[in-house]
Amino acid sequence: MLYKIIFLFGVALSETINIPQDYSEIQQGIEASIHGDTILVSDGNYYESINTIGKSVVLLSENGPENTFIKSKVNPTGHGLDGDLIVEVGETHYMDNIKSAVIGNNYIGQNYIEVENASDFEIQSEILIIGMQDPTRNDVESNMVGVYESNKIIEIEGNQLFLDTPLLYTFSSDSSRKHQVLKVYNYNNITIDGTITCAPWNGSTGGVIFFRVLGQLNINNGGQINASGKGYRGGIGVSYGTGGKGEGFKSYPSINENGGNGGGVYNTYNGCGGSGGALRTEGYGESCNSSSNYTYGGRAIFENDYSRLLFGGGGGAGGHGYGGSGVGRPGGQGGGIIVIFSNQLNNNGSIKSEGADGSTYYCAQCGYGGGGAGGTINLNYVISSIGTLIVSGGQGYAGYGSYGYVLNDTLDLSQNINKITSGESNETKIIGFTVVYSFLCKRYFSF
Repeated sequence: MLYKIIFLFGVALSETINIPQDYSEIQQGIEASIHGDTILVSDGNYYESINTIGKSVVLLSENGPENTFIKSKVNPTGHGLDGDLIVEVGETHYMDNIKSAVIGNNYIGQNYIEVENASDFEIQSEILIIGMQDPTRNDVESNMVGVYESNKIIEIEGNQLFLDTPLLYTFSSDSSRKHQVLKVYNYNNITIDGTITCAPWNGSTGGVIFFRVLGQLNINNGGQINASGKGYRGGIGVSYGTGGKGEGFKSYPSINENGGNGGGVYNTYNGCGGSGGALRTEGYGESCNSSSNYTYGGRAIFENDYSRLLFGGGGGAGGHGYGGSGVGRPGGQGGGIIVIFSNQLNNNGSIKSEGADGSTYYCAQCGYGGGGAGGTINLNYVISSIGTLIVSGGQGYAGYGSYGYVLNDTLDLSQNINKITSGESNETKIIGFTVVYSFLCKRYFSF
């Protein structure tokens, strides 16, 4: 096949740059080229992202698109450098053992993020940055709760983690806006006969399981990945009066958002049950013994936004009436967050993020607690036996907390290809390559 020789301003002849003979990477050839050059690429797989930086060049495969591929630099199922993990029967493995709360102002485009304690983090580790609570924005579309990205640590100075790529979002924290950073483990293979879990959300950190498996994730019969009761906290009972509200994405707001309302007091002597928490669906209200002491379930939030990772809301606590002993019973904690990338998922056990039950322990004049809502399970895999997935809400006096959400997405690694961008030029010609856009989501692939 013949191609025209391109002249720029009628002076400079075009040249042909051969890949990999002249340069090992296509991008290096582009950077060395001038307008009008041809970059001729030999057969093979090229793992890189391409930007023609506004140059009018011809990018040409030597023997056609069936022989030349530009692929993503990173496999979404990870690099496997954390080795194999085996969780034996009766063993509990915490996937979030390296984590810290975000502190200070960390703006979009910044090349570092500041954390409360950086002592356990290591250079070259992948990290997840995720928004946990944000009561400052009533507009849920701009609220930072559930917004996340991953990145790689390239340097650590004090409590500042310097990043491979600038922040995609602003993660500014104070006493009410809360975000956390945790290490993302990249395993080769995982076999589970026991339990993988995480610490419960404590108002600063916890509640999140997020990892990658380059090979096989085998959950055997009796094995489990479990974030049940790890999300937003249930309301706290009092010795007399209205029970505490369940926690939600705005912490403990004056209205019931996605945490359940606390139970009230009936005729000064009898408490009623707290309401169930909610995630994307409404939680149930509760009533102990009269419609006059009905309290409401947590509201649904982010019903149509599946890009966020969200906890289940906490159930409200029961109220406590005059004359009895003890306190109103606490609400159940919501379910946590589970995100898994795996080349092959074989689930013969269970993956679950249930809301915890509200307390029904008896005491005189005590209202029962409402159930927490189910959490979020996000599965990304190539070949799978999905097995049992559970995101149900916990039980309250009259009903359950709302169910959570499962996102189930298969990966086609053969088509996980980075796109070619042409910068400011519309004249770049791309001939004879197989290029398919990848589903790059919130910088999952940061290496």
